[in-house]
Amino acid sequence: MKRGRKSHLLLSPLDLLILPIFFNFISLATGLPQLPPSSTSITAATASPVQCVDHETWLAEGFVKEDCYVAVQDLYTWDFRWNPDEAFRFFSGGATSHPERGVATPRRYSKSSCTLVLITLNRLSTYELPGNLPHGNRPVDKATFREIYLAARALEERCVASIGKVLEQLLNVMNYDLKGKSPAISVGSLVLVTGVNGYIGSHVADQLVQAGYRVRGTVRDESKGQYMKEFFDKKYGDGKLETVVVADMSQAGAFDEACKGASGVAHVASDLSFAPDPHQVIPGVIAGAMNAVSAAAKQPSVKRFVYTSSSAAISAAKPNVEFTISTRNWNDEDIAKAWAPPPYNQDRSMAVYGASKAQAEQEAWKFVREQKPAFVLNAVLPNFNLGVILSDKQFASTGGAVRDIFQNGELGFWSIFPAQWMVDVQDTARLHVAALIDPDIKDQRILAYGHPFSFNDVLASLRKLYPSKSFPEDNEDLGRDVSIVDNSQGAELLRRFGRDGWASFEESMKNNLSGIPGA
Repeated sequence: MKRGRKSHLLLSPLDLLILPIFFNFISLATGLPQLPPSSTSITAATASPVQCVDHETWLAEGFVKEDCYVAVQDLYTWDFRWNPDEAFRFFSGGATSHPERGVATPRRYSKSSCTLVLITLNRLSTYELPGNLPHGNRPVDKATFREIYLAARALEERCVASIGKVLEQLLNVMNYDLKGKSPAISVGSLVLVTGVNGYIGSHVADQLVQAGYRVRGTVRDESKGQYMKEFFDKKYGDGKLETVVVADMSQAGAFDEACKGASGVAHVASDLSFAPDPHQVIPGVIAGAMNAVSAAAKQPSVKRFVYTSSSAAISAAKPNVEFTISTRNWNDEDIAKAWAPPPYNQDRSMAVYGASKAQAEQEAWKFVREQKPAFVLNAVLPNFNLGVILSDKQFASTGGAVRDIFQNGELGFWSIFPAQWMVDVQDTARLHVAALIDPDIKDQRILAYGHPFSFNDVLASLRKLYPSKSFPEDNEDLGRDVSIVDNSQGAELLRRFGRDGWASFEESMKNNLSGIPGA
């Protein structure tokens, strides 16, 4: 289900008087407990002699995942000044089609989900918001919504505590199925994403915000932070992304300030220069990784750390060679090639990149083994990323390949890439989120391999989509990737996001072309 627009749910003083009365009317109709008038405090509410309903009963009454998801997603995306009569028609009678309000199809809710939404609205109108925030005269966005839930669960001990358990399950299924467990890092907390202006980093931040987290992203200079802030502010509103400048990640203590207050860290930043001299690339990448893990270790608030590694940390692409890709393996072959004596010609660039990712990841695992920090380390190892480019100001690394070929009509730099596997960049980002929040994912190297491909496939797709436009002829020397990869773990994690598994090559190509002028 696609997410709608940001909520603009406003509560007027008159609404505050009407809504509790309206809710109690619905409570009588449904047989569920009434809530006290809005003047009653939370403490008094919990002390009142009401018949409580445990969360298993709520679930048994039809409060199923899809029903949960649709009901509260509608509440998040519905855009109108609250009117109880319209609420009753909408949540208990079914919605008519309102695409402009984020509602595309008619819906009807079970008794339990309808009542839960009404209880939530009642809480929005009667609960004194954390931090003395004024209620009734400001938009209630997703983050505030979650704050109210968490505060209500902490303060209310009886019936609403039972509802809180349902809400917790609901919040989990909205983005990722935690199998009834609490997330490893609290929803609404801060996650540091290094290299947030990069192709993968920007998507990791985007998926984290969608999952209910706040993001602090590092950039090398302020201009890169500015265009990412503009993108996130426009899409989600102010306050979802903050940026800090880390000009040189290889400098000691580079991430110390940026890590403060974070509950999780995704270290995505790396050297994508493809320079052939190992001395110019590898030490800096290793230092950046070590600075990130050491900064995280200094902060007791950090519970999870995800390192963005690469398929190149396991093996270089080997077209037409059948071999097995395993998380137990390291790319020792490219490490040896990278550090061989000079001359440092351009044909060494891929080996230097592979060595940088392998050796930096190895050092991160070594740090965790020896220093035993409080956080859990996981790594995500993506192959060639394709898919949506979030900002037209991004270089977009591998995502820029399709754009470059479409605009320039030639392979250019991308001709150096052999046949290998591809993955949709949003799938890569989702796996980062899973590695950050899933309490069962510990000390894992997660393979992000979607489907085998070559740039001949890219050219064929472009010719099909744009038959009147000229593109280069196929390169018969590219071959095919016939490596054996068990990518089932990643596919299963993606299914927990409500996906069908890996996005197809065709879907990624279409997404990659979206937003490109002339495409």
